[in-house]
Amino acid sequence: MPENRVPLVKEQYEKFPYPKVPLLAKLHRDSLWQINLDWMARRLGRDAGPNPRIWIAGCGTFQPYSFARANPRAWILATDLSSESLRQAEKRCRFHRIKNVEFSSIDLSDPRTYPNEKFDLIECYGVLMSLPEPGKVLKEFAKRLKPNGILRVMVYTHYGRQRIFQIQKLSKLLGLGPFEKSHPEILQSLMAALPETHPLKSTFFDYPDSKNLPGIVDGFLHASDQGFTGEAVSKILDEAGFDLGFCYHRPWGDPEVMEKKLSRPGEDPAFWLHYLDLWQSLKSNFILCVVPKNGLKTQEKKSTGKHPLFDLGEPVGIGHKLRLLKSGILGTHLQSRTHEEAVKLSAKEVRALICGKAPTGKVSDVLGIKTVKPRPFLEKSPRFPMPSDSWMVEIGKGPNPLYRHLFDAYTFSEDLQREWEKWKPHTRPLEDSDQPWGLTPAETYENQKELIDEWLRTKGQRNLVPVSQARLVGEEEKLEALRVFLGKQKGLQMPADRVSQRVLWVLLLSHLELFLEFEAP
Repeated sequence: MPENRVPLVKEQYEKFPYPKVPLLAKLHRDSLWQINLDWMARRLGRDAGPNPRIWIAGCGTFQPYSFARANPRAWILATDLSSESLRQAEKRCRFHRIKNVEFSSIDLSDPRTYPNEKFDLIECYGVLMSLPEPGKVLKEFAKRLKPNGILRVMVYTHYGRQRIFQIQKLSKLLGLGPFEKSHPEILQSLMAALPETHPLKSTFFDYPDSKNLPGIVDGFLHASDQGFTGEAVSKILDEAGFDLGFCYHRPWGDPEVMEKKLSRPGEDPAFWLHYLDLWQSLKSNFILCVVPKNGLKTQEKKSTGKHPLFDLGEPVGIGHKLRLLKSGILGTHLQSRTHEEAVKLSAKEVRALICGKAPTGKVSDVLGIKTVKPRPFLEKSPRFPMPSDSWMVEIGKGPNPLYRHLFDAYTFSEDLQREWEKWKPHTRPLEDSDQPWGLTPAETYENQKELIDEWLRTKGQRNLVPVSQARLVGEEEKLEALRVFLGKQKGLQMPADRVSQRVLWVLLLSHLELFLEFEAP
């Protein structure tokens, strides 16, 4: 059985409740339309009912507020392991006069603490990665959904989050963790000391939450964290009895659009999810809206009703109603997690939504009337090999462990040039002038094509060994450079063991080399 690190996670969030959001911060309902249960249900061809019940499993400090704003007619149960997170979440709801949320302390690793009732929606966002047996938790969720119920789940991606995992690794090697108040600031200073061209520096400071200490702890010093490949998350959801409805991650949230854009007809959702992450083209983590396999069948919705976002009769306050009336004159843009771009609505289309008229085109899409038929995650046998172990290194010249995960994309297809050309129009490179390569497979291949092609021609001749059983060529000089670098950082010391030193040199000082040379000790 996997190690249960839940007590450490609880301690982390008691000391650093997350997210850190000012109490006065407000969200307008037109930014929350896609977490409205009525929209989700219509999109899946079902009816949420007039007074739905929602369970936020792992609510943190902010989700109860946002879900209550998006679902004013719902009864919401907000639960968390951390009493401090619950205290702050409840305080926020009281401050904003939200009355449709109840709070309770629940340990998701112990089903005996779960609510004994059924829900129309279970929201589990960024929680499963901290649990020892996420598959069992999903099966318990399935028992607590109504036949027409929906589960929305977010988990971290394996490939897209590699840079964050690398920062987590170097933090642990340097003795930094989630329990000391000084450690987030020490890590922040270390990242600032890296060169502008270092991929870990851009990853850290581009991370939205790196500007506050709870965000640094949650992202880079987490007590228990892991990523899922597309096939791995598909497998545990399939085994728990769920089919995929649609996705909230961009660039493509609609499985049918995903299939067309990737030019791979006949593949299953597990393939698309894995493939998108492999090329690191997701603009978020995996955010999946799933339904029970034995639940209600999807039906095309003929009648409309009004979307709660555009219903002037909803209990939403005068401010939102005034914004609706203004949009009915000027039109509006709705930010979307399921479309490639923001949804632009003309004034006429907004008025049609307000009046509940028969929808067409974008209006139908916004209402959720354009239904998506759920599909099984796994319709074929797995086609992807296990992810490469970055810390298995090649004797001789081989991929730098700092960049090793990129090479899984290069070895997936026999015709890499064609694969790269297909991906290029769809990728949004993370690289820029300061960091010209090293963050995504497509941009790195474009800038390092000759070196990568040369390695691919000879990769079958390589001798792989654990990093503990190899030495860097010129290791003494490299480790002395590491000692000097760490000596300039406040609160950090060189670890005593040679393997940790070797790994730290790779993570901190090898960023200019796509390939490194190792030798037998």
